[in-house]
Amino acid sequence: MNDLGLEPYTRPLLKASGQVRQVSFEGEQAKEWVILDIHDLVEKARKESDNFMNDDPAERVKNWFEENGYELLHEYIVWGEQQGYDTNATCERRDIWYDLGEMDVAPMLIPRFAWRENVVLWNTEDGVGTTQFYNIEPNSTADYRLLCACLNSRLAWLSREIEGRQAGGQGMTRSEVKVYEANSILLPKISEISQSKRDAILDAFEELLKAEKELGGETDSEKLEAERDVLDKAVMTAIGSKDESRN
Repeated sequence: MNDLGLEPYTRPLLKASGQVRQVSFEGEQAKEWVILDIHDLVEKARKESDNFMNDDPAERVKNWFEENGYELLHEYIVWGEQQGYDTNATCERRDIWYDLGEMDVAPMLIPRFAWRENVVLWNTEDGVGTTQFYNIEPNSTADYRLLCACLNSRLAWLSREIEGRQAGGQGMTRSEVKVYEANSILLPKISEISQSKRDAILDAFEELLKAEKELGGETDSEKLEAERDVLDKAVMTAIGSKDESRN
């Protein structure tokens, strides 16, 4: 869609867990898939096209696009109709077939399936996920970044392995979690972490994100072992675990 000049009307899409290559959802992984997000514009068009002599809201909005400087959108919708998309089972159920509705953008997303490692995405580019991802929407008082850091520790990975299940298919065995299992992933009690321990976790998390960016989207997790070790140590310290390596 971006090749058609529709980039201003799209939002990054997380389609499958194979797309996940780093914690921060940005850069190339955020460009791989996009989805048309024009709900707000459609709502504006509906209000302003009430005087159009057409009872079909999809036609009214489409014509409004053409007359108000959104020719590319108009052309794309016409092309979709020529392909018969407006009459397929999914689109036909919508009031306006090309309006996907208001999209739920979460600060973090957890993949339903994980293969080699646990990655909870920090949604830098405000993407949306398919049913292969679960939104993580903490309460408004939570420290989102601190929570994301803890969710990317091996403690959370171990908890996911215990709470979840194994799923086969596509020549691999993957870890799968359902919504209720994702809600049970073991974490430190964020509100009770001291400021110094918060700082240690966040500093370690920033170093992990920095190292990922320097790797440029490589999927070799072994190159991030040192950064993950530091993050794990900071999270374990926050829950009162001692560093036995010092003894």
